[in-house]
Amino acid sequence: MSSDDAPIIVNEEALTEAFIPTRLLHREGQIRELERCLKPALKNRSIENIFLMGTSGTGKTTIARWILENYFKEISAYVNCWKYRTTHEVLKEILLCLQVPVHGREPTGELTKSLERIVKKRKIMFVLMKWIGLMILTCCIC
Repeated sequence: MSSDDAPIIVNEEALTEAFIPTRLLHREGQIRELERCLKPALKNRSIENIFLMGTSGTGKTTIARWILENYFKEISAYVNCWKYRTTHEVLKEILLCLQVPVHGREPTGELTKSLERIVKKRKIMFVLMKWIGLMILTCCIC
């Protein structure tokens, strides 16, 4: 293959919303601060909701998802609220992230009850919701 035939993009997955890098460059301070805020929840101590604000493309989603992936994978869900706009869609996406089978035709009340059962069973859960320019990370502890 000549240099003219070489692909411009080597890893297309890195351009998708689902991609989470294995390491984050130049974000050590922000990562430490989020870790400091969230780790007490692992000891069943309450934490405050976290709001990450900034212009689009500054890494809010990447940092928050990286933290959840590395520390809270089994007890966290990520919802892009521009993609999932209704209460029903958001609840369905949270349950799917938590590996709960959902067909999508359940009433919203049934989805709510399913989520309540999950939170009571697991004792702790993180939900990261994204809007343009704003990330809300909330923690439920039972």
